[in-house]
Amino acid sequence: MNKVVRYSAIDIRHDSTLQAYERLQKEKYSSLAMCGCMLSHRKIIETAKDSGFRNVLVFEDDVKFLEQNLTFIGNSLRELANREWQVFYLGATYIAPFERIHQNLILISNGAYATHAIAYNRSVFDKILKVLPTGPRDYLESDKFQVNAMDVWLQSELFDHNQFYGAFPLMAVQGLHESDISAEQLNVEKIQLGLFKKNLVDLTNNAEGSGNHPRNKEAVCREEH
Repeated sequence: MNKVVRYSAIDIRHDSTLQAYERLQKEKYSSLAMCGCMLSHRKIIETAKDSGFRNVLVFEDDVKFLEQNLTFIGNSLRELANREWQVFYLGATYIAPFERIHQNLILISNGAYATHAIAYNRSVFDKILKVLPTGPRDYLESDKFQVNAMDVWLQSELFDHNQFYGAFPLMAVQGLHESDISAEQLNVEKIQLGLFKKNLVDLTNNAEGSGNHPRNKEAVCREEH
């Protein structure tokens, strides 16, 4: 099997039989779009398990790579290979402090949002497939997922967040201002870069934040121009 496969996202927003289920969470988040995203990830994970893969890396259609930072990906993966892990982010919206625990690896125990560049380890395949519904009606009629997009659900107590890691520096952001899930138009790339710099706790230098360390600041803020 080719290890690089393009999957068409599951999009149920225009399914007339499901329109009655549409709800705008907090007046801006589409239930049908969140359902489609979650079912798309579930399908990819199911395929990965059936194919005997040890892990699967998912890129969504709004991913934008920070090309210069990608040169560090080999180091990140080598450091990750020495640890037990469940989820690995090449980039995310880091809304809470996270720890740089090695030269090119961060520990994300306090929450991360977005799934535009995310890897799942086979250690969580069964857990995800057992809990997530297989079809849209099961999702939409359940009270378990009323507010949850995939990224929010991954922050639930089902997972050991001490096994959630990310790449350092940030290697992928969301490049589009428009989202299928949210009606808001935001510069998500700018938000993600800003939060990455703000919430970094650098244990490799035994100090918090990147602002006090010129070497770290350069790595965190390096962007593609």
